[in-house]
Amino acid sequence: MVLSGCGVQVPKQLRICPGAGSASEVEALMKLQGSRAVPLKVNGSCVWQQSKDGILQRREGFNVKLWVDWPDRIRLQGDAAFDPTAIVSGSNEKEYWLAIRPKEISGYWWGRWEKTDSFDGLKISPKILLEAMGAVEVDFSQGWSLTNEGAFDVLTKVSEGLDVKKVYIFNCDKRVAKIEYFDGEGERKVTVELKDYKKVTDDFYVPGVMKFISNIEREVEDIFLITIVSAKEAKFSEQQRKRLFEKPSMEGFEHIVENGVPVKMPE
Repeated sequence: MVLSGCGVQVPKQLRICPGAGSASEVEALMKLQGSRAVPLKVNGSCVWQQSKDGILQRREGFNVKLWVDWPDRIRLQGDAAFDPTAIVSGSNEKEYWLAIRPKEISGYWWGRWEKTDSFDGLKISPKILLEAMGAVEVDFSQGWSLTNEGAFDVLTKVSEGLDVKKVYIFNCDKRVAKIEYFDGEGERKVTVELKDYKKVTDDFYVPGVMKFISNIEREVEDIFLITIVSAKEAKFSEQQRKRLFEKPSMEGFEHIVENGVPVKMPE
């Protein structure tokens, strides 16, 4: 995988194809791809690596499962430390959550979409997961511009003179290769790198490898490398939707954070 840097590193053998002629052309493409998305059930593996001040603090691997019900429902479930729900990240149309159970972390982060941005202090955000899986939000009425950088069309969203988000699209296959997210001061906080797309249906593909590089905490870098083993179209009953895409219980967690603000626990 390409590590976080100033731009997408292009392998020497990668072809360079003509870029898009206009932002509206890219917008039409993204909307078409989004319209072809199907509900998903995904199995894979994840390696989580955490460093502080450049020194490795944690590295562990575990199996993951993903369920996606477009446009706003997702659940990632990580089997770590012999607990099948040691890590649960998810969302529905109103809320998002991230629950990490191992005692040395034991945290529960959640909030309402109406009060948050793309990552809101989460090491791995459900909103960013959704975008990585194929639901990239590009509203061209809100300050987006299009440039071409070698083999990539680059969409950049700017607010008050600062970068908010960048989307890199490989010109030859028209698929998203990288997404960058910036905070209110224009500093890059999360980078997502995508490659090895897998076919789900004749018209819809998902990335086989997703790398999330998070610098949410000062001097701490978290990397989640997710490799998809299988991705299949799914059908969810209302009972399954309720079980998979409703916010889980907060009972038993040492730290709870709501919309980026720590919640005082009862003594």
